[in-house]
Amino acid sequence: MNRRAAGAEVEAVALLERAIAIDPQFALAHTTLSSIYGGFGETGESENYARLAYEHRERVSERERLFITYQYHDRVTGDQVKAREALEVWKRTYPRDYRPSNALALLLIRLGEYDAAAVEAEEVVATAAGDDDEAQAAHCAPVVEPGVGDPGVGEPGVVAACGVLEEQG
Repeated sequence: MNRRAAGAEVEAVALLERAIAIDPQFALAHTTLSSIYGGFGETGESENYARLAYEHRERVSERERLFITYQYHDRVTGDQVKAREALEVWKRTYPRDYRPSNALALLLIRLGEYDAAAVEAEEVVATAAGDDDEAQAAHCAPVVEPGVGDPGVGEPGVVAACGVLEEQG
């Protein structure tokens, strides 16, 4: 998973696919590939790997299970309520982990809940303070500013959104 964190997604794909060939039930490899393919804009592949991760989620930690559940509902079922619920449970269960707030901010932006997204984005930076990933979290936190969106509508807009978990895309 470190190659992905270092931005070497293309190299990571081959390694993750090899890991899955060895252990087809390796849920974390499936979910990581789902994130990578989503980042590449390959929606079908992303959905497929999210589905496989969800099918094999019994062999992962609770934190990983919450991420897999979020990703499955976000990408496969499209049930944003269930995706949000998984993120909120993850956030409550692991309050020092900035990743659920990051994903929640991005989801709230898509839902048009800009004020709530701004609160979550602030939590990303606050939660990551002192974390090894602090610089990445601060750089990648979704930022919502009033008046930057559609000038005709006057809605807030996203100035920058780089998902640490990916735009879960």
